[in-house]
Amino acid sequence: MAVRRAHLMMQLEQVGPSGHALAMSLLGNTDDAADVLQDAVATVLNVRSFDASKGTFKAWFLAVVRNRCIDVMRQRRRRPEVDIESVDTAAEADDDPEAVAASDEMAHIVKRELAQLSPEHREILILREFLDLGYAEIGKVLDVPPGTVMSRLHRARSALADRVRSYG
Repeated sequence: MAVRRAHLMMQLEQVGPSGHALAMSLLGNTDDAADVLQDAVATVLNVRSFDASKGTFKAWFLAVVRNRCIDVMRQRRRRPEVDIESVDTAAEADDDPEAVAASDEMAHIVKRELAQLSPEHREILILREFLDLGYAEIGKVLDVPPGTVMSRLHRARSALADRVRSYG
């Protein structure tokens, strides 16, 4: 039992930051995200065993986090306010100051417009582009087939591109 718990804690340390980023992106509130993450960890620790044949541990954990976020959003009964700054993005370094400034400006525009998307579009883009999950893993998190993931991603990317295009 102690070995199992230690193994789970090690896995949770690896996926915890992704869970926190997902909770922050969906809830937009640090306190709510921390509560959801704590609840998700407790849920994982109380489950007797994880069935790896049904997907990766990361996908399962993110599904638990997502479901807890949905519970919180239902309790709020309103659209969540999102702090996209909480989602880590890595900008590539460039020696040209103008290119760096343009890249920073574009990243700011994308974050701002991402926050304005519907929760469904925002969620799937964050899972794919920021948390780097594959289609199958996203399907496990959202409980939909990979084909549905691909079509939702296409619509979400198109919606984001349309919003960003308005900046010229």
